[in-house]
Amino acid sequence: MKFCLERFEVGIWTSAKKSRHNVDGALTFAIGEESKNKLLFIWDQSHCFYCIDPNGELCEYLKGVAEAEDVQSYVKDNAFGLPPLTSTHPHWSYYTQIFTSQFLNFWSAGK
Repeated sequence: MKFCLERFEVGIWTSAKKSRHNVDGALTFAIGEESKNKLLFIWDQSHCFYCIDPNGELCEYLKGVAEAEDVQSYVKDNAFGLPPLTSTHPHWSYYTQIFTSQFLNFWSAGK
């Protein structure tokens, strides 16, 4: 999370229902108060209905996640979005160079 917060604007979009208290507590526990305060936004479920098509592909996928008895299996069996970058990707060498340079910069800075 520290890596992402240093390089990107990060927001949290949770399926938690209008209970900001629970979300804040969970985030503080998971990423710490300092990191939580760097988040661009923290949205609970009340912010989510109006930002996507309620009948769209993403909404349907998220409904499936919410209703799944085993979320990890559901996500594994129902891929969504772009496929992962692997060594068979035509631009694999480019992504490897970017990752390697970022990784080396991160560790050489003593973080």
